[in-house]
Amino acid sequence: MTAPGASDSRRCIPSARVDGSRYDRTYLTPNTLREVRSLAFTVGAGPSGWGTAAGAGPPPRA
Repeated sequence: MTAPGASDSRRCIPSARVDGSRYDRTYLTPNTLREVRSLAFTVGAGPSGWGTAAGAGPPPRA
């Protein structure tokens, strides 16, 4: 897992990549956690739209 430039003032996430591919969800499933080789976050100083789309949050628990 990487988040270059992360600091107290740069802690918002405008994008994420899993194994080099864009990742728009705010969670990882257990299967993804077992299989993923790299998780990279881009960080910024302010909020962005990342993780705000319908379906970006975790599914409801059964």
